[in-house]
This record gives sequence, structure tokens and C-alpha cells, in this order.
Amino acid sequence: MVKKILQLDFAMAKWFTGKKKNDRVIPGTITFFLFKVMFLDLVVYSLIAKWIGLINDVVMLIIIFLIHASFILFGLEKPLKQMIRSEGLESGYKTMSKSDIYIKRALALSLFISSYIFMFWALVVIFKK
Repeated sequence: MVKKILQLDFAMAKWFTGKKKNDRVIPGTITFFLFKVMFLDLVVYSLIAKWIGLINDVVMLIIIFLIHASFILFGLEKPLKQMIRSEGLESGYKTMSKSDIYIKRALALSLFISSYIFMFWALVVIFKK
């Protein structure tokens, strides 16, 4: 599942970085993937914080989340970079047809936007009094 999402994110990162900046494709892929992970992680974190009663102390809630997020973002960066290189996403991208590339870009963008919308909706529901 992670490999399929990384393939989608690779196509979107390739689209956003352009043809001249190939050195930015892998960091862009990692950024798109980890942002989606963080959107969903924020929902889970907020549910746990509400369950244990940490929801009233907003400053503590934000500090703990930022520490937690930094561990996830920086801790998963190198393993994801190795996974992207070992899976050969670049060579797989080069063999795809134009229509496959457009489909992957559209799916990646819709997945990114839908994960953000889900996070926003879930947080409104969780923090609603």
C-alpha cells in the first residue's frame, strides 16, 4: 500500500518540480507522503488527547504534537528515501504512458486533498463541544 501511494506521490512530485529539477523529486515525494501521514496522525492524536483529557490544555497539546510530528517527519525521511530508490520509482515512471501519468497525478492530488478535508472535518467533530 505504501509503495502504491509513493508511486502516486512520485508522479505528483515530478509534475510539480518540472523537468529541470530532478534532484527535488524524491524530497517532494517524501513531503507529499509525510503530509498525508501527518494529517491522519493529527486526527488520531486528537482523539487520544480528548480521551485522556488533555484537550483543555491547548499549549501542552500543541507542544506534544509538534514534538511527535518532528519525530515522524525526520524519522521516516531516510527510510522513505531508501524505499523510493530501491523500488525503482524513477524507472517505473519513465515507462508509463501519458494517460497513466495523468491518472496518477489526479489520484495523488485527490488523495492529498481528501486527506486534508478529512483531517479538517474530523478535528471539527472532535473539538466540537
